[in-house]
Amino acid sequence: MCRGWFKKHEVPMIKTEFRYLGFGKNKYGGGNDLNGCVNDVINRSKKLTGLWNGIDCRAYTDYQVTASNYLSKGAEAISLLDPGATVVVPMDSCFAGTATRLSGNPYKNRFIDPKLPYRPIVRTKVFTSDNIMWIAMSGCGEQQTCADANINGDYVGAYSFFGDFVMRKGMTYREWHEEIRKRLPNNDFYQIPEIEGPEELLNRRLFEGQTLWIHNSSHGSWTYDKDGDEADGKDEGFYFDRLLIDDETRKLLSMIPTYN
Repeated sequence: MCRGWFKKHEVPMIKTEFRYLGFGKNKYGGGNDLNGCVNDVINRSKKLTGLWNGIDCRAYTDYQVTASNYLSKGAEAISLLDPGATVVVPMDSCFAGTATRLSGNPYKNRFIDPKLPYRPIVRTKVFTSDNIMWIAMSGCGEQQTCADANINGDYVGAYSFFGDFVMRKGMTYREWHEEIRKRLPNNDFYQIPEIEGPEELLNRRLFEGQTLWIHNSSHGSWTYDKDGDEADGKDEGFYFDRLLIDDETRKLLSMIPTYN
């Protein structure tokens, strides 16, 4: 069952085997609106419920997509996990680059310019820890942007679209990523998806054992690093009602239960 975009009063979470949280934001105002983010989380919900019976899908859209809601819903879902569960974070947004359109095609980039002087240094990945306990999947690589595109007449994120297109039961997360990489980059979309996580998790099959996905489709942006923990001097993150920096996201994911 999918909840979120059509229910005014959401059903409280309970412990379950499979859960998907999707955060898709199109409406920003000020000329920054996107087109495909809401479709991304609704399409992903439909894809998952078609493949895995009993999955609890919760899709949050537009004004439901706030930094506070992302953190609180994520924390609630993580608190219901058992040690050894798989947590996957698919991210369809830009973490660096410019707010201009991609040269040679009509698609808008999912990036909000922070209007800060650019520092010409290579950024680190959104998750910098060498010992992460989750799978981080990003729609683009360093110094790249994610495309908000029109594919087959529908507005979608290129990364989310191809992720849904190639998803099959029985494949591992590494195999899923490899299938996406066969389609991105291509002649229309220059972004190079990335995946990071422990080998044991990357080699698990999709929804093998208790699993939580926290998927965002939105703008991304960056700001200057204030606490000195970023090698490139920048904190990247998701842009919802405000910039949710990677430090906050890592703090959330550090709550994933482990075996003592």
